[in-house]
Amino acid sequence: MEKNIFFVVLLSLFFVNAHSQTRNRFAKEQTWELGGSVGFSSMAEVHNGNSGTALTNISFHPYAGYFFLDGFEVGLIPGIDYYSQGSFDYTTFVIYLEPAYNFNTNSIAYPYIQGGIGYNSISGKSITTVSGFAWDLEGGVKLNLFGNSLLKFSFEYNEKTQNPENYNGKRNGFNTFNFVVGFNIFFQ
Repeated sequence: MEKNIFFVVLLSLFFVNAHSQTRNRFAKEQTWELGGSVGFSSMAEVHNGNSGTALTNISFHPYAGYFFLDGFEVGLIPGIDYYSQGSFDYTTFVIYLEPAYNFNTNSIAYPYIQGGIGYNSISGKSITTVSGFAWDLEGGVKLNLFGNSLLKFSFEYNEKTQNPENYNGKRNGFNTFNFVVGFNIFFQ
């Protein structure tokens, strides 16, 4: 019972602080933005009416950004994805440096565009570790629904090069298109 009361008090303090922030304070110089996204998917291939082994993906992509100028933000996105299919499983790691521009529309909606460059690697018990250059482009909208919170909806395209060490052939890797939903907070 005491834990529940403590949690309610803590949550209340968060919302009081959140409402003490004024609207249109997001995307201003010297503002921090923290948050990220978590994902889960499971799919199974079907061939000639027969289901194959399910592929499961769990992803965690935190975000930290700082506004150096009104609208202009530079962020850092480390990400971890875990994939599992039967006895085969592997983990990918990626880190992006992400400059972004957030448009102040004098409303609760802040459209934004960002692009990043970085590094990625993939490893697992049944595969050789591979790594390489990664880049992405993202565009969407951040909604300041209440206080200092942001609900983010966007589309993202990224390419990850994943070549073995001393590889001399053409590029190996993934080209991915994602729909992203995230939750962030901001403060000065």
